[in-house]
Amino acid sequence: ELHSAAKRHVTTLTPTQVEALYQAPLKALQPELLKLRDHALLMLLIHTGLTVSETTALERKHISNLGIKVERHKKEQALTLSDEVRAALSHYLELRQDKAKALFVRHDRANRERHPKSITARSIQRLVEHYRKLASIPMRTTPHTLRHTFATTEIEHGKSLKELQVELGHQYLATTSVYRHLNA
Repeated sequence: ELHSAAKRHVTTLTPTQVEALYQAPLKALQPELLKLRDHALLMLLIHTGLTVSETTALERKHISNLGIKVERHKKEQALTLSDEVRAALSHYLELRQDKAKALFVRHDRANRERHPKSITARSIQRLVEHYRKLASIPMRTTPHTLRHTFATTEIEHGKSLKELQVELGHQYLATTSVYRHLNA
């Protein structure tokens, strides 16, 4: 099982593509609130390896001065956030005027209520694709590509497979072994 998982091909972005992707929202022609939301969202995905479902489930209360709390396999896990990600989240939340619990909410024209709904998984997929195009990234890029990019970067910076397993919330090391070739 470990061997077959390691054979899977993993698509990742280069550091230049990562930078272009999370700067793309700030250059887009859209309201400032959307720019800040999308910038913070992309930075969070790229720098934490969160899944789309974990991201849509986040609430404001999950953010602290040091990091973010996510629920994985019915257990709460604390993830440290870089200063850059914390600043992006802070700028976005400062501009929001709603009382919604969700960390990332929809800001569309049809949704102008006081308690907007959480952004959907499909919306996150669409915005990653939209900004991939704006950033001139030629390959198909999904939220899971960002997760692979995070994991690959962690391995390249010396993190062990066991440490990465915990950080990604994988129950089994075999799942994380797709990155084994990078750890050799």
